[in-house]
Amino acid sequence: MDQLRDEKIRALNGRTDLINDRFFERSIDEITKIMAMSELQEEPFNALLSSNIWNSSYEEIKNVLSIAKLKDAKFKNLLTPTIWNSNYENISKIVDMKEWDEFRFKKLLTPNIWNSNYEDVNGILHMKEWEDSDFEEVLSSNIWRCSYEEVKKILSLPEWQDPKFRPLLTKNIWKSNYRDVVEILHMKKSWEKDEILKAQSVWDDPVFKNLLTGSIWGNSKEKVFNILSMPEWKNKQYQHLLKPGIWKDKPESIRKKINLSYWADGYSHLFTSIIFRVKLETIVNIFELYKEYGIDNFVTPTAIQFNANERRALFEYMDDNQIPFFKDRKINPIINTSNEGLKAQYGIDLKKLVKYKKGNDKNGRADSRRTIK
Repeated sequence: MDQLRDEKIRALNGRTDLINDRFFERSIDEITKIMAMSELQEEPFNALLSSNIWNSSYEEIKNVLSIAKLKDAKFKNLLTPTIWNSNYENISKIVDMKEWDEFRFKKLLTPNIWNSNYEDVNGILHMKEWEDSDFEEVLSSNIWRCSYEEVKKILSLPEWQDPKFRPLLTKNIWKSNYRDVVEILHMKKSWEKDEILKAQSVWDDPVFKNLLTGSIWGNSKEKVFNILSMPEWKNKQYQHLLKPGIWKDKPESIRKKINLSYWADGYSHLFTSIIFRVKLETIVNIFELYKEYGIDNFVTPTAIQFNANERRALFEYMDDNQIPFFKDRKINPIINTSNEGLKAQYGIDLKKLVKYKKGNDKNGRADSRRTIK
C-alpha cells in the first residue's frame, strides 16, 4: 500500500501541492495521463492544474480543455481551479450562451459561476427584473451563491415597492437566504411590553432608519433581532451609534463597548459608531497605553484603531531617540500618524520595529536608537 502511494506521488513530478484525498483515489495510469497533458502546461489553461483537478476524470478534463470558446478573451476570468467544481456538459452550455455578448451580463463572468448549473444560470439571466433599474445593483457575480428559485423569490418580494427598502437592493443581498431576507424585512418590535408597539414594524421606527443599508445582509435574522432589541437604544445618548457599521459587530460586543467607562471620563468625542469596527480589546489597550504615557487626552478616533503593541514600540522608539511627545505645547503629530504615514513621512516601519524589539527584548529592553526602515 505504501509502495503504491509513493508511486502515485512520484507521478506528480514534484508537484506535491496537487495532493489531496481525492488524488489518492485516482489510479497511477490516470494520474500519469493527466500530468502529461500538454494543454495544462500552457496558456490559457496552466492555472487549472491544481488539487481541484482530481474532482474530474481524465476524459472529463480532456473534454473541458477541448472547448474552443474557453480561449475567448471574455472567458479568461473563468479559467481558475474552481472550474473543476463543474462538468463538461455544464461548462460547454454556459460558455455557449449568447447573453455573454450583452454588456450588463459580462460582470457576472467570474469563477464562482461554476458553483451554479446551466439551468440556474439560464434562468437567472432571463429574469424580467433586469429590465428594471431598481434591481441594477443586485446584478453582480455574488448572485451565483443562490439558485434560480432563491433569486426569483427574493426579487419577487412586494417590499421592494416600498422606497425605504430599496437601499437594501445591493449585491450583498446574496449573502443572505430567502428566509432571512423575509424575516428581516418583516421584523416586528416583539420585545416591547406594549401590545401596540409589539405589532409595530422595526423599520417604521425612525431610530433605526439609518440601518437600512446593504450591509445588513450576511447577518442572521437572530443577530439582527438581538441588536435591534437592545434596551440601550431607548436612551438618546446611544442612538447616534445606530449606523450601518454596527452590522459588523456582535450583540454582546456592542453592549460591552457602549458601556465602557471611558465615555463618561471625558472621551465622549470618541463615542461614535467607529467603535463597532474595532475589537473591544484594541480600544481598551489603546486607552490604557495612552494613559500610561500621560497622553490619553489626545486619543483620536483614528488612534483607537491602532494596534497597542505597535504603538508601544513607537513610543519606546521615541524615548530611545529622544523624540519629544510634545512640540510647542502641542502633541507631536507622529503619535497619531497611521502606520502608512509613519513609513512614508518618518521612515518608521512599525511591523519591523516590533519584530526588532522582540528579538532584542530577550536580553532586556531593546535600544532602538536608529531608524527602522
